[in-house]
Amino acid sequence: MAAVPSHAPAAVMAATSTSLPAVATEDTANEAAKARKRRTAIIATVLLIALLLIGGSVWALTRGAAEPKSIAVPNVVGLTQAEAKTQIEQAGFTWELNPDKVASDTVAEGSVASTDPAAGTQAEKGATVRVTISSGPDSVTLPDNLVGMSPDDARKAIEALGLKWELDSSKVASDTVPEGKVAQTNPSPGSKVKAGQTIRAYLSSGSDQVDVPDLSGMTQDQARSTLKGVGLELGNVTSVDSEKEKDRIVEQDPATGTKVKKGTAIGVSISSGKAAQVEIPTVVGMGREDAEAQLKALGLTVTIEEVAGNQPAGQVLSVEPGEGSKVEKNSTVKLKVSKGSQKGNNGGNNNGNTNTPK
Repeated sequence: MAAVPSHAPAAVMAATSTSLPAVATEDTANEAAKARKRRTAIIATVLLIALLLIGGSVWALTRGAAEPKSIAVPNVVGLTQAEAKTQIEQAGFTWELNPDKVASDTVAEGSVASTDPAAGTQAEKGATVRVTISSGPDSVTLPDNLVGMSPDDARKAIEALGLKWELDSSKVASDTVPEGKVAQTNPSPGSKVKAGQTIRAYLSSGSDQVDVPDLSGMTQDQARSTLKGVGLELGNVTSVDSEKEKDRIVEQDPATGTKVKKGTAIGVSISSGKAAQVEIPTVVGMGREDAEAQLKALGLTVTIEEVAGNQPAGQVLSVEPGEGSKVEKNSTVKLKVSKGSQKGNNGGNNNGNTNTPK
């Protein structure tokens, strides 16, 4: 049997040890590859997450800019209901109509009077905007031409404005509005009044001015009746001397034809049945013309008698009846007036002899 060399195990060991490193290297390479893959996957995952985060942020930012959380409520006041609804919904809000209308002096009936929230208010998209419609003006203006209308025409004009008509039983005098026509209203024509308000109207009783009638020759009772017929009254009654029939009116104040207000009292003077008397004034010593004028001014008739005298020509020497006497108007008064001095007028007639008074 051949002897086994003493170094054989070593060779085997050597061979064994030579093959082991190759397997280890392969495993190591595999592990390294796996590690690389894991790292790559991790990196890819991290990058993906980062990209997602970045993308999400960008999306959020761009979406936030394009679609803000709150926007301004559009101004639809004055628009029709249909126009307002379209604009509100296009802006991204929810439309809601208030069933109750509101009066407005500036917005026409049927148009939008207000919104809640109000125009310009920031509100979240999709929020409800409540719209209130105008019922028209809360006040109306009375026509300017009511005065002079018939009651029926005035009533129709007032009721056409949604107002109430009331005719007052009392009347008012008017110099410009015929009797039976509307003379005034309360409130007055042209005034602004609330819708549904009552308008009180007053009719004209005609002119407040009348002409004073002629009362001359009437008795008091006749004058009273005549005055009452035109809306006047009989005023103070006084008695005066007159040649006219007793108790008949000879004077009145105001005079016939004067325009006065209804209800005015007219004073009258009635005849006492006695002719009016005047007192002869002092005229002796006056000039003829002045004395004659003064007497005529008293309603007297004047006659003149010229007489010789030493006084200047034209001077009144006497009056008949005498000064201070009471005479009836239209009586005749005689004035004696000086002719002036007549010296030498008789010498030629008596052959130079002078007449001696006997």
